[in-house]
Amino acid sequence: VGLVELERRQGRQEFTSGEIRLAQSLANQAATAMQNARLYEEIRRFSEELEQRVEERTRELAQALQNLTVQRDRMETLYRIAAEVSISLDLDRVLNRTLGLVVEAVAADRGSILLEDLETEQLVYRTGVGVPVPIPLGGTKTRFRRGEGLAGWVMIHEEAVLIHDLQEDPRWVADSHGDPVYRACLAVPLGAAGEVQGALLVFSATPGAFTEDHLRLVEAAAAQIGNAVGNAALYNLIREQAERLGAMLKRQQVEAAKSQAILEGVADGVMVADARGQIILFNAAAERILEIPREQALGSSTREMLGLYGAEGRAWLATIEDWAANPAERTPEDFAAERLELGERVVSVHVAPVIKGSEYLGTVSVFRDITVEVEADRAKSEFVSTVSHELRTPMTSIKGYADLLLAGAVGKLSDQQYYFLSIIRNNADRLAALVNDLLDISRIETGRVELDLRAVHIHEVVDEVVGTLQGRAQGRGISLEAQVPEDLPVVWGDSARVNQILTNLVGNAIQYTPPGGKVTISACRDDDRLKVSVSDTGIGISEENQKRIFDRFFRADDPLVQETPGTGLGLPITASLVHMHGGEIWVESELGEGST
Repeated sequence: VGLVELERRQGRQEFTSGEIRLAQSLANQAATAMQNARLYEEIRRFSEELEQRVEERTRELAQALQNLTVQRDRMETLYRIAAEVSISLDLDRVLNRTLGLVVEAVAADRGSILLEDLETEQLVYRTGVGVPVPIPLGGTKTRFRRGEGLAGWVMIHEEAVLIHDLQEDPRWVADSHGDPVYRACLAVPLGAAGEVQGALLVFSATPGAFTEDHLRLVEAAAAQIGNAVGNAALYNLIREQAERLGAMLKRQQVEAAKSQAILEGVADGVMVADARGQIILFNAAAERILEIPREQALGSSTREMLGLYGAEGRAWLATIEDWAANPAERTPEDFAAERLELGERVVSVHVAPVIKGSEYLGTVSVFRDITVEVEADRAKSEFVSTVSHELRTPMTSIKGYADLLLAGAVGKLSDQQYYFLSIIRNNADRLAALVNDLLDISRIETGRVELDLRAVHIHEVVDEVVGTLQGRAQGRGISLEAQVPEDLPVVWGDSARVNQILTNLVGNAIQYTPPGGKVTISACRDDDRLKVSVSDTGIGISEENQKRIFDRFFRADDPLVQETPGTGLGLPITASLVHMHGGEIWVESELGEGST
């Protein structure tokens, strides 16, 4: 600690042991006193430092408590906002309540929420707190758009701003009423899923009233409000879609009920199968006509019902599978038809695909009991056949005796007698042709025409036809030509019936071609078939009449056609014979330009 030095100046007498002990005792007491003083000073200094640290810590704790209080208030505000957002999807109610909480939390004088109208692109005041006039439900349109005014700037830049004095900020544009009392402002964009939908603004009449803490609070609240706006918009969209779908479903149910009633009421049997071939509709008429219980038919596969389609069942199944595999190639005219004999009854079957766009939905089969029609048609055919046979005998006699009289078998005839007998013979020929046509139609319809199929050289048949009709063509001043190469491949057919087909076609061409015209028979190979064409330079056929020329007894309204003798059965017979050979027949013509 230190040193104590004692010195005796008078004499040289040494200190005694008692004096030394006394000095030692005094030195020890001095050292103790000095140590105590040093300790006291350190204790005093430590006490001052402790008091200072306690004071600093107290200030820190007070600041932390204040921060925690602010944070608690902020969290409480956000919690209340989140609660308001979660308990309701009513957008106006949510916006009003949440904006009120934000204004209260930052001690603002006024608050506004503006949303963009997507149709007009104008900003709409949806709600306000502290505004002089209440804002109606749905909001009030403003004159601002995205990018205009402070709210528009916040939206387009997607950035929150803290303004201490609005009067010094160029982005602030007062509305038509003016806002001179408001100085401080917080403006925050409202958005959800990365899309800005509007802006939230709070105002104070005191400059610099808001801090960064207030801005963070309002930003957090704006995120909640933005989600609420998005959820409400999504809810409204879903509700509108649900209402629209509900109305559509109701209409479909009504239409389905009507269709079901119609299908149940029609006399024809209707069977509908889905895209997988399962039967989903089988009406009462189908149950009656086919004598199959509806419960047995529904849910069955069309494969199990192949018998309904007659002998062509498997071919029909292949057709249906082709419809399903290539729906885009189908047309409304696609169908398949067949007749079934169910005991003593005859049923007509018609099946067609159901196509929507390029999607195959299934098939519709229609069954009709045509027993009465078939029997009537059969009776008609038998009647025609009987009458035709009964007419043929007297007509043969009439024509024979007319020919004898015209040949002078009973002496020379006067001009008037010759004229009258010519009329009798010509009309007997016409009636004989009609009888022959009626017999042909009757035989074809009743299936009594059998083809004698053999190898046929088409050029030989054409030569026969030209030889038969050449005189008739020359008599009318018409040129008849054949352009048929002899090296064409032979075809499998009935030579007599092919001759009949060509005779009918060439005869018609001569009949309806004016004098000086031309009729040409040509033939060529067409893949694995032979195409034979009969062309003329006659009156032609209108597009409307082309659809009907193969109908029985049809004759066009053209004056030349009506003046020319004919029965309207030649082309129907010709078409039937062509189809019996497995061929096709069609017409190409323009009115006044001839026909092929």
